[in-house]
Amino acid sequence: MSKSYKAFIGYSHDDEAFGSWLHKELEKYKIPRKLREDYQTLPKSLYPIFRDRYELNAGDDLGVEILKALENSDALIVVCSTKSADSKWVNKEIVDFKMMHGEDRVFPIIVDGEPFAIESDKFDDVLECFPEALKYKLDSEGNLTDERTSILASSTIEKEDGRELAKLKLIAGILGVPFGEFYRRDEEQKRRDRIKLISIWSLFTLVIVGFSVFIWNQKIKIDKNKQVIKKELYNNLYQQGIDNKNNLNNPVYAKFLFANAITKSSDKNEKKEIKILYKTVNGGIKLKKIFNNYISHRGWGHAEFTKSQNKILFLNIYDDQIKIFDKNTSNPILMGLSSDNAIVDKKETMIFSWSAYPNNNVKLWKMNGKIIYKSKFKNEIMDAYFDKKKVMVLTASNWLRLRSIPDNKILQVFKFDNNLEKAIFIRDKKQILTISGYANKKVVKILDINDSNKPFLVFNHAEEVSLSKDNNIIAIYGENKIKIWDIKTRKMLKELSPIKKSPYRMTFNKQNTKLLLNYFEENYMKAFIFDDEDIFCPNSEIIMSHDGRIAGSLFNKKGNFILSWSDDKTIKLWDNCNPRQSEFDIDNLEHKPTKIIKCSYKVKNAVFSNDETKILSWGENRLDLWSITDNKPIFTIMSDSEISSAEFNKDETELLTSTENGKIQLWDTNLSKYNIKYSNGSKKIILSKNQSKILSYNNETLKEKLKIVCKDNFYHIDGGKAKFYDRATKILSWNQYTIKVFDTKTCKNIYTLKDFNRVKSELNKIKNPLIAFGLKLNSYIKDVILSQDKKTIFTIGGETIKLWNINDKKLLKTYTVNTLIGKSGTSFTNGTGDTIEGATFNANKTKMASWYKDGGIRVWDLNDTQPRVVLKAGYTNGVQFIEDNKILSWGISGIKFWNIKNDKPILLVDINATIDDEIVLSKDSKRIVYYERENLYLYNIYNNKLETIIKHNKNLNGTFFNKNEKNVLSWCRDELNIWDIDTKKLLFNGKHSHNILHAIFSKDEKEILSWDEKEIRLWSVKTGKVLVTIKHNKKINGACFSKNETKILSWGNDEVKEYSLLGKNNIESIYYPLKVEVEIGACLYKKIHNLTKKEWLQKKKKYEQILKESSP
Repeated sequence: MSKSYKAFIGYSHDDEAFGSWLHKELEKYKIPRKLREDYQTLPKSLYPIFRDRYELNAGDDLGVEILKALENSDALIVVCSTKSADSKWVNKEIVDFKMMHGEDRVFPIIVDGEPFAIESDKFDDVLECFPEALKYKLDSEGNLTDERTSILASSTIEKEDGRELAKLKLIAGILGVPFGEFYRRDEEQKRRDRIKLISIWSLFTLVIVGFSVFIWNQKIKIDKNKQVIKKELYNNLYQQGIDNKNNLNNPVYAKFLFANAITKSSDKNEKKEIKILYKTVNGGIKLKKIFNNYISHRGWGHAEFTKSQNKILFLNIYDDQIKIFDKNTSNPILMGLSSDNAIVDKKETMIFSWSAYPNNNVKLWKMNGKIIYKSKFKNEIMDAYFDKKKVMVLTASNWLRLRSIPDNKILQVFKFDNNLEKAIFIRDKKQILTISGYANKKVVKILDINDSNKPFLVFNHAEEVSLSKDNNIIAIYGENKIKIWDIKTRKMLKELSPIKKSPYRMTFNKQNTKLLLNYFEENYMKAFIFDDEDIFCPNSEIIMSHDGRIAGSLFNKKGNFILSWSDDKTIKLWDNCNPRQSEFDIDNLEHKPTKIIKCSYKVKNAVFSNDETKILSWGENRLDLWSITDNKPIFTIMSDSEISSAEFNKDETELLTSTENGKIQLWDTNLSKYNIKYSNGSKKIILSKNQSKILSYNNETLKEKLKIVCKDNFYHIDGGKAKFYDRATKILSWNQYTIKVFDTKTCKNIYTLKDFNRVKSELNKIKNPLIAFGLKLNSYIKDVILSQDKKTIFTIGGETIKLWNINDKKLLKTYTVNTLIGKSGTSFTNGTGDTIEGATFNANKTKMASWYKDGGIRVWDLNDTQPRVVLKAGYTNGVQFIEDNKILSWGISGIKFWNIKNDKPILLVDINATIDDEIVLSKDSKRIVYYERENLYLYNIYNNKLETIIKHNKNLNGTFFNKNEKNVLSWCRDELNIWDIDTKKLLFNGKHSHNILHAIFSKDEKEILSWDEKEIRLWSVKTGKVLVTIKHNKKINGACFSKNETKILSWGNDEVKEYSLLGKNNIESIYYPLKVEVEIGACLYKKIHNLTKKEWLQKKKKYEQILKESSP
């Protein structure tokens, strides 16, 4: 009996967009005519299909309409996603349908997630996409059993079937037709439809004769021209993007060009390549907030974060007004404070503001806008600070007064002979630095805040004054000399002379060992280095110069580098300025910079990033974050007016900028998206399964501390080699004398298997002792292996293997090699000793094989402390169980395949080869790939037959199979190759500039990740092009893809990096230009200009809507 509906679509309403698309596609699909002739029971179409369009009401039962539809449906289509897996309604529909029609007419189609993810160790539980009723069979009463279904699902995921192919597989399943035959008939029908259309068109062209022919020919020409023009436009946009990214240092415009190139290409590989370029350019910076300047369109001023980082303080220089914004909401808290200066208290509940001379207005505000105190002083306000709920204020003319506000008490008065030019609090507000007088006759005094009678220190004939950052050292220029004083001891430390020209600014480094001099409107600066000895250059000065006026300079944190910027559009980085160590021009002792960054603008200001591997610079209408390594911008911000200030928050996840036209913008920089520096270097890292944690250690001698990285935070713990266990909640680590277990949440040591003090005290008595609870083990720990139940551990080192109980720390068994004779009666010796080189276990960890320096392999039953079988293998690099009773070994003595079922081992295969590295096993463990010099060998160890030899031009460094084991990837010196095993044809060839250390395939094998000592490259297998290049400053030790292959993780002697590739969202290509505008907050069409807050919010809303609709 035929049903009312051909199928019922069950889906979570979070997947409604996809359900709607699938419903329309199935109902409009016409069954191929030839297929209906072969299968005469097939209908002409799948119309009608039932789809529930409304949310179900609360309750445990499906509606009557739903149950009736299920009963009258010939098949059930389940839209599988992470949302539907948790839907009780989708699960209930599957149960009811199975009870009505049985198990065979249920057809899943996957939108996202992974089937049986909960039951698998490969995937996180949150990726499960199958409802429970889909995974398991039902009993007669509708209850789930433990028996799994053998159901096959089509997948719309692009890397698997894709939407169109998944749809065809689903239709074939519903019709009960083999997919191969169905697909062939579908293609035939499409060809016939095209032929039919062409026939109709041909008939029409015959009617209108020559005119129609002319029109048709013209159309073909136009289409061809369009394709040619489109291709040329794509190539032009691509090349312009590359030029702007690499040569012109304009990543913003490069990103815009790449976005437009995406819209012009119809080739999938081209799109993938350009999307990678699009994603990696400009460092992933995004506009987060826009703060409207309600007071003035002339907004030249300075914006900065308050100490809590939750508020933004903006000083408008033109209007002499101060504004405070809430960073999280972008709403104004206080607006239009008519002031030149302002300070905020520690709790950020009050603000004190004052205006410059001659106004001298002061106000004390609460953050809600309420005025606590206001007044107008007769004298100029010099400085102020909050002391709990009071404000200490310095006012001055010929008298310097210390006042407290709001009680307006005068606490101290200091008299001066001349008008005061400057007065500031120093040294924890206990002293005051004052400058009075004029020109080169200024007097500098340091006053004690509690004593008005006598100055602490007095300096006459001063022209320029500078304090160190800690306020302990003061430099005073006057009478062609610079005198450097220690304020605390009141002693002069150094005198620099002659200094003929008065400096405009003097700057100490943090360590107070260097002094930098800048001159007004000059293109050079000078540095002096001093310590407990004499000045290095007593008769000369170290000169650093630009081709234009130097706008500013600063020291780095360690004080060993100087950063300077200039109107000549350059930023220069100078080394420690020590003439004994640095390269100079002999004629004038001019220092040479170690780095020069060329900008497209006069640089107004520049600062180091926290880790001092990057430089933030701005000037005119552009801001750049530069990588010091390659002198290229990581990201760029363009504005339609001059940028007046820029500042990172403490962790550099946000950047605050202000412009001359009054625009204040907050950017999501999050430099970790581009480059996360986890440590100062790593020889090896270990990732947890979900890749949320990383273990990192530096060398094989285990002297360095172990690093644990948990969600962008890293901790240092004592340890050496390490591995995760117990779902990455614990870390088992060991070095030469110690075994430790750490909790990954707290990074605290749970327990230690040793007594360090006793080890230290016994070092002189016993050679290489390991003391564990009173047991003296005369060997190092070389390796530690967890048992299958995670309750015991094996320690391997010296001549013994020991089994320990983790809970009570007791030694359970010791596997010792006292003689070289096994139960088989075989004996041998090479005279090299019995030191263990390594050990391995069979799959269920009931047997162990260990290999030694004496050239022997011992096979143990773990219940017995004596080896069951002893194999004479020669020097061995590695051993692996192929089956419980078969062992493969390899090393300098060759490759050997053993049968150890009986007490007398049988050597099945003996290949004469020198194997210094690992060998590669096929999935079925029957074939191996190995190499010697320039030859790569494929050997069947079960047939004892050499199947293939592939010859290379150079000595090989590594190799392995692809997934289907039809191709093999190999690398020799600087060349990377993919070979067809059967035909020995070279399918891919790529070159590095140095010897390749290793290479791996991506999951879909469309890309290869390879690295040498200097750089990492991501290759497109199809085009042979390099998609991404990642460089390290020091030797690279390894690299890998992240789980979803959206990032590359690399580690070297300098740092651990995380490099972002493609985002998770697949946005339709026509929306990429819009995405650029939303991210950078500017319109790039025709004339570049900043978006207003209203324009930006409108574009952002449109972009988010498109993003939502294009990712069903």
